[in-house]
Amino acid sequence: MELIQPQLAQLHSQPPHGDQWIHEIKFDGYRTLAYIDRKITLRTRSGLNWTEKYPTIAAALKKLKVKDAVLDGEICFVDENGRSDFQKLQNALKAGVTKNLVYFVFDLLELGGKDLRDESQIKRKERLKKLLANAPSEIRYAEHWQVDPDQLLSASCSLGLEGLISKRTDASYESGRTRNWIKSKCTKAQEFVIAGYTPSKKTQNGFGSLILGAYEKGQFKYVGRVGTGFTRASIEDLLRRMRPLRQPNSPFDQGPNLRSVTWLKPRLVGQIQFTEWTKERSLRHPSFQGLREDKEARLVRFET
Repeated sequence: MELIQPQLAQLHSQPPHGDQWIHEIKFDGYRTLAYIDRKITLRTRSGLNWTEKYPTIAAALKKLKVKDAVLDGEICFVDENGRSDFQKLQNALKAGVTKNLVYFVFDLLELGGKDLRDESQIKRKERLKKLLANAPSEIRYAEHWQVDPDQLLSASCSLGLEGLISKRTDASYESGRTRNWIKSKCTKAQEFVIAGYTPSKKTQNGFGSLILGAYEKGQFKYVGRVGTGFTRASIEDLLRRMRPLRQPNSPFDQGPNLRSVTWLKPRLVGQIQFTEWTKERSLRHPSFQGLREDKEARLVRFET
């Protein structure tokens, strides 16, 4: 089967209004395309084959009554309150425990050898809902609503969810970031590239903070540093991954003159939660959530 680049959403401060939009819950997990033919293949946003990481999801997909299809969705760890939790997802994958993983499917790109990407969003979802009507519990149809999006976003935030993804009902599926999908978040969180780290003041076997950056118009720019959100296990894992990437010079095209920094080749991507951007476009109160092994560093852009 041909590999498909997923469609991506643009970040807006508020969800769009109008009957031409449907609204879905924004999940906090790993974007995954499922290719079903003679076998099951689960691929990340960047095309990596992660089928072996999700044995329970792959086994559940085999039970679907379909010979060939391509599904688009998000694999999440679902906690006892029904919420997706990215840190728990990472911990589960590291431990090899996948019983709490759920594949929330929100789009159907191919079915029965037919490419459906030129069909309207709402028609694809109607086909998908029928396909997943009797799916195993690990495979769930991502519901949508056509209600007041402001109230829906407020309700989602009060429940501790990520936010909303809004999609035009009449739009086809287009690879890449488009205006037909809009994301509005409850909390500010996105991916940033790890460009270096500072020494720890408490221990020799650690670091004080990570230096972060993102790309804008082809230039790699500094966005701040993060020094909270780490566990002992995550510190050890990060150090193991960062040591082979050390280099003598700063990777930034534009950045401050920082001292006592061990610079890195810009390869690792971290998920960072924060409260605001400063006027200087640095992160305010950032917290490390985990590594994003599914995303390439060169594709990390400023999202404001």
